[in-house]
Amino acid sequence: LKTNNLSKVTLVGCGAVGMACVYAMLSREVVGEVVIADIDKKKLEGEVMDLNHAGSFLHANVKAAGEHYEGYYCYHYFY
Repeated sequence: LKTNNLSKVTLVGCGAVGMACVYAMLSREVVGEVVIADIDKKKLEGEVMDLNHAGSFLHANVKAAGEHYEGYYCYHYFY
């Protein structure tokens, strides 16, 4: 599958199942942007940092959602 840089996904809840879905989408390069939302801000920040550390392999724009589901910080990964 080819990366569609126009495709965007918002994940609500960064539990085990949600993060497995995000990793699958990013590793298959089927999404260009991911916004992750969760009520537990520390867990959310940790998961986004994990994705940031995997940035050389996961080519997408990853954001953590703010209180109103807007992306409030992001990490850019390019080929």
